[in-house]
Amino acid sequence: MHEAGSSAPDDGRSRQRLQDAVGEDYLVGRLIGRGGFADVFEASDPRLERSVAIKAIRPELVATDGWAERFQREARAMARLRHPNVMEIYTVGEADGVAYFVMPLIDGESLAARLEREGSLPVAVATRILVEAAGALDAAHRIGMVHRDVKPDNILLEGERGRVVIADFGIAKALELDSSVLTGTGMFVGTPRYMSPEQAVGDDLDHRSDIYSLGVVAFEAIAGRLPFEARSAQALVAKHLTEEPPSLTTLRAECPERLARAVRRCLAKDPGDRWASLADLVAELEGSEDPVGPTGTGIESAVGRRGEARGPEGGGTPEARSRDRAVAALHRMALSVSVALAALIVADAVLGFGGLSAWVAPAGVAYVAVRAGRLWREGFEWQELLPWRTGGPVGVGRPLADDEDAAAGRFATLVHGCTGDRATIVKAFADLPRQEQARFPRLRETTETLAQRVKHVARKVVTLEDRIADTAKRVDRGEEGGGADGAIPSSALSRHSARLHELTSARDEAAAELRTCVSGLADIRDAITEQLRMDASLGMDELERALSRAAAYLGQRAE
Repeated sequence: MHEAGSSAPDDGRSRQRLQDAVGEDYLVGRLIGRGGFADVFEASDPRLERSVAIKAIRPELVATDGWAERFQREARAMARLRHPNVMEIYTVGEADGVAYFVMPLIDGESLAARLEREGSLPVAVATRILVEAAGALDAAHRIGMVHRDVKPDNILLEGERGRVVIADFGIAKALELDSSVLTGTGMFVGTPRYMSPEQAVGDDLDHRSDIYSLGVVAFEAIAGRLPFEARSAQALVAKHLTEEPPSLTTLRAECPERLARAVRRCLAKDPGDRWASLADLVAELEGSEDPVGPTGTGIESAVGRRGEARGPEGGGTPEARSRDRAVAALHRMALSVSVALAALIVADAVLGFGGLSAWVAPAGVAYVAVRAGRLWREGFEWQELLPWRTGGPVGVGRPLADDEDAAAGRFATLVHGCTGDRATIVKAFADLPRQEQARFPRLRETTETLAQRVKHVARKVVTLEDRIADTAKRVDRGEEGGGADGAIPSSALSRHSARLHELTSARDEAAAELRTCVSGLADIRDAITEQLRMDASLGMDELERALSRAAAYLGQRAE
């Protein structure tokens, strides 16, 4: 949020629209701030005789499909959040196309305003702000809320001491459309300078995205500069995806190594390499005697399936652990049968049982095959059923194998979750009566194609992002590989810029396809699990529609 700078007539019209919406409950005063999503007005509450701030969401954003439902849902979530460092919401409302939040009027300034004025902060002050902000965000994460737009503009400093107050919880989520990082108006939901790599490419988010964004804020407060800078949003996103931040101790000699390490871990590219929670970060910064160390890498460290927190006993989600147990039971049974058959063969050879082992062996093998076949019909991959397969099921319960991980790249969590969705769909379909299964003869094929398409397109997006990063580096360095003086000619600069635009467009197209395939799987999964349980008839119709949409889309891609 920054000080308003628009013309007086525009401010007057916005103020009047808000006054009409709030009626006599509040008297709307001057415009005190303007951000990407909203205008903020000072106002008074005549009934309680207090000053308040009212944040009015931009009309063009409120007009998007599904806004009202998301707005009410996020408002209810915000109402559950109580923390001394979180902006309290007095009330929310919507009238005549104007959606608004009523909040306390903070006597202070934003962290953005202070950084703009001072450049960097004393290390002790920056650390305190980081700890207070982390505590507030952790409280939100514990009830399942993700801020999605952590930046200095949304961190307010109240009073002389500068108590941290975090604002705008829920707004980015309410504005999000179709799991995209762009709103219907083409504006980022989130700020590219502070955006996590997974948010920048449209991947599913969890609390670790906020941890990354807070790390960028902390880096800026300590170093007086952002960890990544570029001349375009695309080049900046590429740096977030591929480059490591500079050392804080190099940029700021008085920065303690402990603090530098903590911030650097916030900025890990892979969400699994960041802090498992901001409570762990606070414990580290406050000098806990038993600071929490790294909990692993990749998806296994904090997330079992897209956005779904690990169970308290570890090892992924309950579904993942159930799958692990099923495969382990099959392997134990196969081992037992093998040992018994081996003993019988030896006994047959030594004691002469008349070739009994030749009669029993086929039955034992058939028994193991029947058990394995049942698991395969429930959605397990045949590779994971093999006794020599290591690492557990291919579904949501284990890290991806090396080849799968290479294919997924930075989308490992997303690909992993889609593999679990495919297994859930196949298992639920196997439980349907045969006459209902007959209604959807291509469900398995469509589901499998979507899941495979997710892996393929994820690999494509990662490849394009790597190419974007390489091209962006050339443009930002102003270098040409073979030049005598290293200067890039204007013609080469034009070629690099055109190539960057071409690659970015291709990446965006591939990312859109990735989101469509992921959404298609999720729609089928929800229809065959949730909808069928609530209303069998409506559930079958919704499943048919979801499959038709997916088949139509896949048909278009095949043309």
